[in-house]
Amino acid sequence: MTPNQPIPALVLLILLCCGCAGSNEYAEATASKSQKAQYDASGGRPLRMRANAEGEDSDEQNISNRKIIFSADLSIVVDNFDPVEAEIERIVQQADGFIADAKVDTKNRQGRRGNWTVRIPVSNFDAFLNKAGSIGILVSRARKAEDVTEEYVDIEARIANKKKLEARIIELLERPDDKIQHVIEVERELGRVREEIERMEGRIRFLKDRVELTTVRISVKEVQEYVPPENPGFSNRIARAWNGSLVNTKRAAEDAAVWLVGNLFAIIFWLTIALIVAWLVRRVLKSNRIAISSD
Repeated sequence: MTPNQPIPALVLLILLCCGCAGSNEYAEATASKSQKAQYDASGGRPLRMRANAEGEDSDEQNISNRKIIFSADLSIVVDNFDPVEAEIERIVQQADGFIADAKVDTKNRQGRRGNWTVRIPVSNFDAFLNKAGSIGILVSRARKAEDVTEEYVDIEARIANKKKLEARIIELLERPDDKIQHVIEVERELGRVREEIERMEGRIRFLKDRVELTTVRISVKEVQEYVPPENPGFSNRIARAWNGSLVNTKRAAEDAAVWLVGNLFAIIFWLTIALIVAWLVRRVLKSNRIAISSD
């Protein structure tokens, strides 16, 4: 590039570079979609496609190289909520994980409850689910596996192509040129490319974190004398309604007793005032009757 070269020519050169890089990126991304099983997701190395003498081992290797995000949801019922927090912390530490989020409600009228979101290494995922399910009565358990190998390989290919484009733009920037407009255009394009690289690298880091550490959401609720649900037959519905009626009556009686104790002094005060007012009214009425009879 010479100092007298016009600005549109420089811009055209940058666009040509972007177009070439975009074509290469599209071609490699397309190839990665059709041949995603050929790549080692951790290093981008091609895997053997043909069966070798150890065909089963090759299949297991392909599966182990895939990027899979595991997650699970557990719903548990306990009759005593007191030891639950300590027990969850203990089994999380045993699994080399950590608690990402915790919310405990101890003022709920229908029983104490808590929700935890924990991150567990994928190697300890199954063992942790078994231990967590034994905290109380396991009401429900849901597992999910999301394969993100294709997205992972595609992003790696796009990052590689964007870095090649970045290198080309830097070469343009290092060429001698006395026109400030040229430098501004090149730096603007370089900033855009680097922003895209940082965004894609952030997505790669997110996927790595989700793949290496599974996410388990645990919901624990305290229920006294919990009875697991049965088939919705007529007799079961009657029994469930009767038990619910007894529980509601017991809860209402407890609430009434708590309210009575909490307002005992106010009740005594207003009852005393009412008795005094009633006594005064009776005195006045009696005096009026005596006065009328004497007349």
